[in-house]
Amino acid sequence: MTTEQAVEQPTDTTVAPLPSHETSPINFREQWELILFLIIGTIGVGAALVGAPVPLRLIFGLPLIVFIPGYALVTLLFPSSEGLDGLERIALGFGLSLAIIPLMALGIEFSPWKLTLGPIAGSLLTLSVLLTLVAIWRRNRLPKDLRFVAEIPRPYVPPISTWGKTSKIAAGMLVVAVLIFGGSSAALVAQRLRSDPSTEFAIFNQNGQAAFYPRSFAEGQSQQIQLEIENHEGKDVAYSLDVVAGSTTVGSIDSIHVAKGDTWQRPVTIQIPPTLTAVEPGQPLALTFNLYRGNSTDYTSPYRSLRLFINVDDKTSAP
Repeated sequence: MTTEQAVEQPTDTTVAPLPSHETSPINFREQWELILFLIIGTIGVGAALVGAPVPLRLIFGLPLIVFIPGYALVTLLFPSSEGLDGLERIALGFGLSLAIIPLMALGIEFSPWKLTLGPIAGSLLTLSVLLTLVAIWRRNRLPKDLRFVAEIPRPYVPPISTWGKTSKIAAGMLVVAVLIFGGSSAALVAQRLRSDPSTEFAIFNQNGQAAFYPRSFAEGQSQQIQLEIENHEGKDVAYSLDVVAGSTTVGSIDSIHVAKGDTWQRPVTIQIPPTLTAVEPGQPLALTFNLYRGNSTDYTSPYRSLRLFINVDDKTSAP
């Protein structure tokens, strides 16, 4: 009795290669929309910082506020074409940008900088650049057929020679309506954004923060604060300043020359005279900072006024 052993015959098999995770060189054509948005944001920041005309700041600066950071974040989170489509990315870009702004403003408030044009514009552009760079890196790591590439839709419009009379009249009315609506809207927006001449007047503590002001004054004791004047009058202005405790003037500064668009900041030392501390010892006292355009003697009321309530201690009243 013979036993036949089954022998497995070799078969031809094809082994699929493992997917490669190597990063290919960046194809900037695939990143065209991100690069375009960064260029627009950079122009917007430059236009805002140099005081360009309002329409120019509106066209290039507004996208940096309401869209570009959010779109870069959406691309970072969803670099693949299998996630969101173009309209969903645009909608999320607007929503996330509006959500980012309060968080960024809060961060600036707790930083050494202040919520002024320079830090705000610089922070928006820096955040957009960082998010865009990471988004490009993540998109480029995907296989080429899985990368999301923005495309501009190209609707087909038949030649005008093939239009009927009704189509031509309707198109003409549409063009006129768009021109009228666009012109009136642009004029309205420009009027809304055109700020009136103004001066910003602020008080900070000796560390430059808008908090923890000196509140307690004793006889003969000096306290230091910082005053800041920002000139947005559209011209050079000479200011004057006086400090009033109750109804008594305790200090003044004349001829504060601030150029157009510049900021004046200086520490000011306040000392309450003994004659004032003896009036109402321990009671809150209004310390008023009055700012004038020109000399204080030329006006009956200040141009800007700030008030700080302090406690005055009279050492001579102690038993």
